[in-house]
Amino acid sequence: MKIKYLDKRHWRRLLDHDYIEVKVNNNKFKGIIGLITMHKVREPLEVTVVGERMIVADDHYQWLQILPEKKRYSMTVMFNDRGQPLQYYFDI
Repeated sequence: MKIKYLDKRHWRRLLDHDYIEVKVNNNKFKGIIGLITMHKVREPLEVTVVGERMIVADDHYQWLQILPEKKRYSMTVMFNDRGQPLQYYFDI
């Protein structure tokens, strides 16, 4: 079974980062929400989405990850260094 960590502990691209995680359990949502702040990366991560190239990981970027409990999907919102959302990524 493949295991992924929200805190990106094995991601060699990250040289310096912070990670905060909140466990939510209420009548609206049950799961984990994590925010990783990339202070310094080894090199930017550039991806192609619908024919357009964009950087989704770089110095001072953030990823907000939402992982509902007992569901077969997760969502990551990737923010640039100005806090603007760049991409909404759904992992199904």
